[in-house]
Amino acid sequence: MPLKNPHQRSQGGTFTQIGAEPLSKKVRGVRLPQSIDDELELMPTEERASFIRAAIVQAVQQKRALQDSGSIEVEESD
Repeated sequence: MPLKNPHQRSQGGTFTQIGAEPLSKKVRGVRLPQSIDDELELMPTEERASFIRAAIVQAVQQKRALQDSGSIEVEESD
């Protein structure tokens, strides 16, 4: 679980930086399988966004590490 920013308001709907890297201004939205969405709905609202963010960051970092080690090839985009 990421550390909470001590300057973040507990209410108000603002997104503040946590850690050294600022959050992107883009919001990503994806549709999930119903069973996964049902599981996420069981989490407290405050915890849900942090959980999803941490899962995506971990997956991207793992993919990057595999690419760096040569275990997987990098796909070229047009």
